[in-house]
Amino acid sequence: MDIRNFKSDDADFFSASRVLCKHFENMLANFINFDSDFNAPFIDNWLTAIEDSEAHSTNETERDELRIRSDEVERRLSAFLEKLNELEYYCHKAFDNTDPDTLLLFAFDQRTKALQSIPRFILWYVASQNFYDDQLPHLLNAGMPLQLDSDLENFAEIFFDAEIAQEEYKRIMKVSTRKRIAKLNNVFSFNKNVNNAAQVIYRNEPLKRALFNLEK
Repeated sequence: MDIRNFKSDDADFFSASRVLCKHFENMLANFINFDSDFNAPFIDNWLTAIEDSEAHSTNETERDELRIRSDEVERRLSAFLEKLNELEYYCHKAFDNTDPDTLLLFAFDQRTKALQSIPRFILWYVASQNFYDDQLPHLLNAGMPLQLDSDLENFAEIFFDAEIAQEEYKRIMKVSTRKRIAKLNNVFSFNKNVNNAAQVIYRNEPLKRALFNLEK
């Protein structure tokens, strides 16, 4: 399979491919005389391949979308951590002097380490949540607002949803990238086939041969 050099700009590649196709169309008779597979439908298929590739979302567009989703995860995580900070305050208030062993069950001292990995952080939170449910009456007695209980659940869900959405988009992006590369390589294959033929047809005409130089 002919592989395009993906270091060059896509827009430049499409423009060069259209110019190449136009030169081919202008000299079509010479190509047909050389190989009957070079015909009008060949041009149509070539242009269709270019248009199909142009219509596909660009790598830049998809990376911008991923950046937006990543920023959203960071915002949601930051808001969630603020609520966890409030919970930690009331845990200390409820258990510091009366039941420090229970305070250890919440493992707030391990949160920073857990945050080094989102899956590890989620596991940390779920484990802490099991103890939180049992100790909720004591936290409320220590003055924790009931609204914080609702906020913790809601902010956690919003953060988890944002994280899941980002992970789903990464998978979609991976498939989309493979399709984009396949479409670009398809266009390059048309370009390369015509270039190969031009090298033979115009072997004694360097100026015409140069018209079919490839833009990768």
